Amino acid sequence: MHLRYLIRRSMLVTFALASALLIACGSDGDDEEATPTGGGELPVIAKDFEFVPVEQTVEAGEVSIQFENQGSERHTYSIYRDGEYEELVDTTTGVNAGGRVELELSLSPGEYFVRCDLHPTQMQATLEAQEAAD
Repeated sequence: MHLRYLIRRSMLVTFALASALLIACGSDGDDEEATPTGGGELPVIAKDFEFVPVEQTVEAGEVSIQFENQGSERHTYSIYRDGEYEELVDTTTGVNAGGRVELELSLSPGEYFVRCDLHPTQMQATLEAQEAAD
């Protein structure tokens, strides 16, 4: 079971790093949108007091967010419809250091605002749910 955890963790970190590299290298400066991950899945890491990636993109519809806490503090992953963080869409419970949780939900196309409710001014991100490409 420990080996399975290490393999999953390695795959998650590799995917997150590859996604960040593609986003950083794939932009010519005119296009500010991140590349969609496709398939309705999004790996997100909380490390120290930041989300990786900070600009998140996923295909609208049924979404599975794999949230992993690689930091030393407890964190949440809370999605809001508005930038004032008043219209909560969904949230995880507090995830302890080293913990991992999957959040499954349905997202309409649009922009969402993410924060850790335990560290709301330190940990924020954006989430774009894009229409499926035909």
